[in-house]
Amino acid sequence: MKRFLKLFMAILLPAVILMAGTAVYAACKGRQEDGGAAVYAACKSLKENGGAAVYAAGKGQKEDGDAAVYAAGKGQQEDGDAAEYRLPVFQTSDVHGYLANKTDGGYQYLLAFISDKVKDARGHGDGARQDLAVLLDAGDIYQGNTMSNLLNGSPLSAAYRIMGYDAVTIGNHEFDWWIDHTVDADRTMMDYVIGEERGVNSVPVVLSNLYHGGEKVDFTQDYVILEKTAVNEAGQELPVRIAVIGMAGEYAPDIKYDHFSGAGYSIETDFDKINGIAASLEESGQCDATILLAHEEAGLIAESVGEDSVIDLVLGGHTHRNLKGRTEWGLTYLEPANNASAYSYSELSFCLEDGRPVFLEVENARTVNTKKDPGKLMNTPENAEELDPELTALTDEVIEELDKVLSEEVGYITESSLRYTYLERSGERSTTCGNWITSLLRRMVNADVSFVNSGALRADLALRKGSGRRSITLSDIYMMFPFNNLTCCFEITYEDLLEALEYSLTEGGADVLSQMSGIDCYYTDRTVNAIVTADGLTVYANGKWREGWREKTLLAAVSDYIATKEGRAEDGRINPFYDWMLTDRLIDAGVTDSEGAREVLLKEALENDGLLTIDTEPHFINEAHEDIPMEEQEGAEKAETEAGSETQTKAETQTKAETETKTGTETEAESAAGTGTESVTEAESAAGTETESVTEAESAAESAEAGSSDPETSEAGTASAPDTETETESVTKTDPESAAESAAQEEEPGADKAVTLAFLVVLALSVGILLVSASRRRG
Repeated sequence: MKRFLKLFMAILLPAVILMAGTAVYAACKGRQEDGGAAVYAACKSLKENGGAAVYAAGKGQKEDGDAAVYAAGKGQQEDGDAAEYRLPVFQTSDVHGYLANKTDGGYQYLLAFISDKVKDARGHGDGARQDLAVLLDAGDIYQGNTMSNLLNGSPLSAAYRIMGYDAVTIGNHEFDWWIDHTVDADRTMMDYVIGEERGVNSVPVVLSNLYHGGEKVDFTQDYVILEKTAVNEAGQELPVRIAVIGMAGEYAPDIKYDHFSGAGYSIETDFDKINGIAASLEESGQCDATILLAHEEAGLIAESVGEDSVIDLVLGGHTHRNLKGRTEWGLTYLEPANNASAYSYSELSFCLEDGRPVFLEVENARTVNTKKDPGKLMNTPENAEELDPELTALTDEVIEELDKVLSEEVGYITESSLRYTYLERSGERSTTCGNWITSLLRRMVNADVSFVNSGALRADLALRKGSGRRSITLSDIYMMFPFNNLTCCFEITYEDLLEALEYSLTEGGADVLSQMSGIDCYYTDRTVNAIVTADGLTVYANGKWREGWREKTLLAAVSDYIATKEGRAEDGRINPFYDWMLTDRLIDAGVTDSEGAREVLLKEALENDGLLTIDTEPHFINEAHEDIPMEEQEGAEKAETEAGSETQTKAETQTKAETETKTGTETEAESAAGTGTESVTEAESAAGTETESVTEAESAAESAEAGSSDPETSEAGTASAPDTETETESVTKTDPESAAESAAQEEEPGADKAVTLAFLVVLALSVGILLVSASRRRG
């Protein structure tokens, strides 16, 4: 028996505990099994057997099979009483104008879908009550989608009013159209115009840390207090007050300079102040729970408020990612992805204690993917229960107003324009989307090179399935250029370009000058190895310049967003275009990118029967470069001239040298003999055909030099221009007859025809001896 107990304690008991632990873990993941009721715990609570909730997230315990005991320091729940009241909280962020999204299969009614889920909590039709749920947005509402951009944000303002948002904060893109166009002076969202309807939007705008000229702005509120109603499982209601405090992260670098910093605006991030506001509101009894609504990464903000903060929930934005988590001390944070592709959901739970509501915990926290079932987003009879009819009607009206214009086909592409599929050899620095965007920027202002930041790549335009092409409409163009940025054109030198490229290879610079076209930049690690022009000329390599190219000028195009972004790198360097923005290097900033792209593409389509070309070659090339240009003092112009006329120069130089040498020798010989001309004539006559042979040898040597097809000779000739002495030595080494002639030309002054005749006699005897020897060998 003892052996059995030992075996049980050593093996079976741990196994049982492990199995039980596994079951609890599964419940904590919120699984639903065997067709039974949903089990939700979110690592915080466990609901079993139809009984009361058990809270065990480090604040409560479940013991001895008793009923659930909640003891988080704020309230207590026993014996299955339905004493917990809950208030749903919905949140969107970075919607960027996506009232709807146009796809191959039609429009996805994104906000109508989200609005329907909010109304599931608030109630539909005449029985709807806005106090039964909280709906918030963390900024970047209007800018980014054609449906909003072309109507100056009105569709989004109208949608937010219809959906009944309780408050919104301001994102960095609210400044794109100037802040007074997106926030009204009465501290509410902008009013709107849809068709003939003019609407007033009274949704509050909360932001506590935006300043102008050192003073807190007066067109936002620090916070709002929302009068809401929490409900328990028995349907009993509990009035609660929710404080929503607005804040922004340090997003000034993400805003056009002249719209923000240059206009006197600034962000002052002071968490002591924010915590002070929250503490004051709760301690004074003005609210029962506090939400911090921030246009900044939710987790970063939650950690920054600190363990002593009374803030109960942090809702964030700006990163375009779904985020969910808790700090070590239990503060929940949430953030939904961008473009209305998700929303966050949570529940604030309360209990009634001493006649007043007491906040217990954030429960059921999660992000919800709106595109999980894309078919439910389409406006079809089957989806009537999935889409808010009021918002569906608004979306239909906006689509009808814009569709005729937006569906106009500009041309077609035969290569996909993709943002995140990097081209080979680029080191993840070139894509077809980046190539296309930068190409269009260059052509708008006739620039030589163009850069684009990573955030400017906004749309993937893939070829249709089963087709080798895709039509490009005006809607696509406005989607590619959603921000109506101005295209800035700078006149810079190639040395300036090298500075920009070196900056782009830093960690900070890679986000500002992310992709580029117009020239090729060879690089390894963070070193620029070479700059090669569009026609293949290497103007810089491995620290050396072609003469004249260091100071040679070119035109560079970037958006005004890049031109006004300081973009400080980790080594302290800043974006060079930021430095050049207020100098005479800026020569043009008058073309709006969306309109400029439209003109360029319409012209290209007209010239190419509708075909729009997308460059598929990388222009940041992650490789070493071996083609080293000439030394600085050997200019490109000199190289081209010498390469182009090298044959003629060599021939002329050789002929001139030979003629001068021969003439000088003969003249001196004539002078010494007194009968120069006659002596030369007699020598030529005596020599007979031998003179003709020498002349033919000279001619052959010159022809070989002038027209040589030998690769090594050609490369050597291109690389450098040999002087006369070197060229003569080359001929002497490769041509025996020319060598003999050169030796004759080097005889001392005063040589006469006797020397010449002696030479010919010796030559004739040598030939005769060779012939006799050969004859004997054959015999």
